[in-house]
Parts: sequence; C-alpha cells; structure tokens
Amino acid sequence: MTDLLNNATKVQNECLKKIDSSLIEKSKRPHFHLASPCGWINDPNGLSFYKGQLHLFFQYHPYSNKWGPMHWGHAVTKDFLSWNFLPVALAPDTNADIDGCFSGTAMEDGDFHLIVYTGVVSDNAVQNQCIAIGDGVEYKKLENNPVITARNIPFEYDVAHFRDPKVWKENGTYYVAAVIKTQDKSGALVIFKSENLKEWKFVSVADRSECKLGMMWECPDFFSIGENDVIVISPQEMKEDLEAGWHDGNNSVFMTGKMNRDEWKFNRKSVYQIDYGIDFYAPETTLLPDGRRIMMGWMHRWEGFSTPDDYLWTGMMTLPRELKINNGIVYQNPVRELESKRTNVEF
Repeated sequence: MTDLLNNATKVQNECLKKIDSSLIEKSKRPHFHLASPCGWINDPNGLSFYKGQLHLFFQYHPYSNKWGPMHWGHAVTKDFLSWNFLPVALAPDTNADIDGCFSGTAMEDGDFHLIVYTGVVSDNAVQNQCIAIGDGVEYKKLENNPVITARNIPFEYDVAHFRDPKVWKENGTYYVAAVIKTQDKSGALVIFKSENLKEWKFVSVADRSECKLGMMWECPDFFSIGENDVIVISPQEMKEDLEAGWHDGNNSVFMTGKMNRDEWKFNRKSVYQIDYGIDFYAPETTLLPDGRRIMMGWMHRWEGFSTPDDYLWTGMMTLPRELKINNGIVYQNPVRELESKRTNVEF
C-alpha cells in the first residue's frame, strides 16, 4: 500500500476504535444506514457482488467532515444492513489521479474485482478514466492509466467534465458509459468498448440533455430488467417543475426505454424522478446472484450542509432498495432483509 492509502486507513481505524469505545460516539451513529467512520463521504461507488459479499465503495475524505481530495472508502455486507469497513481502496497517489479518485463503478470479472473510476488532474483541468484491479481488499491501478482520455472522443467537449464511468461486460466485450459536458454546456452519455481493458474505442453518444434535462449529467448507470433497458442519471441545475416532479438543483432520474445495441443509441420512453426527497443523489445499482437488482444512493445533497460541529462524520447512504419494473415503470421497495429487523408488528 502507498503512504496515502496507509495514512487514510490508519485514520479510519482510529475513528472506528473511538466509536467502539465511546457510548457518546455510538449515540451519534445511524443504526442501519452506512455512514462514514469519520470524515466526509458522498457518492456510492462500485456497488457490486464479489466473493459472496456485497461491496460498496464511496467517495471519501477521512481527514475532515468537509469535502476534500477524494479517496475510495470500502465496506462489505452479507445481510445488506450491517457493514464492515475494509482498508481504504484508492487514494490520489499517481500522476493520473493526483487531485482525486472520483466516482466510478465495479464488477466481478472472473477471479478479480474490477474498478473503473475517474482520475482528476487539476493542474491540467482534465478528468480521465482509470482502472484498478483487486482481490476484494487490495487494489492495484493499471500502469497505463488513464485508459480513456480526450484522445478517445472524436469531437470537442469540456475536458474538465468527463467522469463517472459505469462498467459492464457483454458477449466478452467490456463497455464503459461515462458522462461529458458537450459544447452546449449540458450533459451527454458516451459509450466506449474494449477487449483487453487497456485499449478503448469510442462507440457512441447514447443520449444527451440538449439543455432540456438539466445541465451536466453525473453518475450514470445502465441495466436491463426483463425486456426494458434503464439509464440512471443525476442531472444538475434542474429548474423546479412541481407538475413534472423536479426540484431545484440536483435530481436523480430513471430513463426507461430500449438501447439499440447496433448503434448504441438509447430510445427513451419515459423520464421521471427516482426519489422526491432532496437528500438523494448519485444512486448506483447492482445485480445480486438471486436475480434482484438493488440500488443505493447518497442520502445527502450538495446544496446543504447540516452536520453538527462535534460530529466526526458527514454523509450516509440510503438503505438498499429492490427494483422491479411493471408497464415500463420502475418500482422501488426496501430490501427484504429489512423485515428481519421488525419488532412488535401490529396490523
């Protein structure tokens, strides 16, 4: 492990010891929601099932309860409600990500756990996509990071806004969907493919805002439920429209429809808000071995900061939700494991 990884993990472990030994600190902790041991967390990252456990990574700054240089924290669960923290998985410790390991996703790939994330270099005002491969505890970044850069995109865009890769595999080919800010200053979803994780080819602009669905898009997800394809996007700078269900600022939406896999163009059928609360952002999903598609989001928001001064931590995640689709509409329910926590049930 690098010095930055060791230091971040050491700080985290000291905070965990303090929580274990202090009734005062325990009283400030949520009972079921995953929260940072100390420091700041935002977007859930790398939600994936690997080696018999659900893994959740998250944007993490362990040194302050304010946003700072982003690391990837790491926790695992077997019951989707109680979490164990593992060593910090990524730190901004290479030339490709020296100013932050921003959001991304993960997947089981044979014996390995594959992470694709955004590396930030502020001096050059660029964001690129990077890869790390691990065993569920330790992760090693590829030497040729970043693997997807402006060289892979055949048109001009704002290079300071190219982030949040979603990785998956179809028919032996790796795919990554990421978001960019186009020349009209609004978001678009772009897709790349690779046979070996090192060489990537631009495939398409799958969908775009055109300044109609917020401005910059963030944290895409793409999956299928039955015959329906679903894209999850967190659009920024939305204008309040109570009739349509939008609130001011950052929202998170389901876009249902069908992905044309010949051209990798998404044909939208519907677009609607995922959660009507304002403290919900950047959700990710994964498929469990039993066939359930589950989703978790960041239970906080960029527009507000409400952490008391004496708290070690800021930010937590929603409980996992099971997703189903009926007549093109995605329905959400708390994971069934939550039923085991119910007591004194009355009808």
